[in-house]
Amino acid sequence: MTPVFVSAFAGSLRAFVDQKQALGHPYAGSIDILRQFDAMCSREFPGRTDLAQDICLAWAVKRPTEGRHALRNRTAVGVRPGVQS
Repeated sequence: MTPVFVSAFAGSLRAFVDQKQALGHPYAGSIDILRQFDAMCSREFPGRTDLAQDICLAWAVKRPTEGRHALRNRTAVGVRPGVQS
């Protein structure tokens, strides 16, 4: 299933997923996290195309029901070498 992204980052997110899959990574579970990031950007930063500090810090806020490991996993999607998502 092709994920649908709606924020100004949609093209970049789609290209990222395509690249991961082209390299042989199934990259299924992390797509949900990318969708959440995309939704946050669309809702809180509509039209923004720069991945500036304010966007990154908004994404990196620990959620009330989230533990340290979940926060780390959510904020590090796709950047951990050797880990397939």
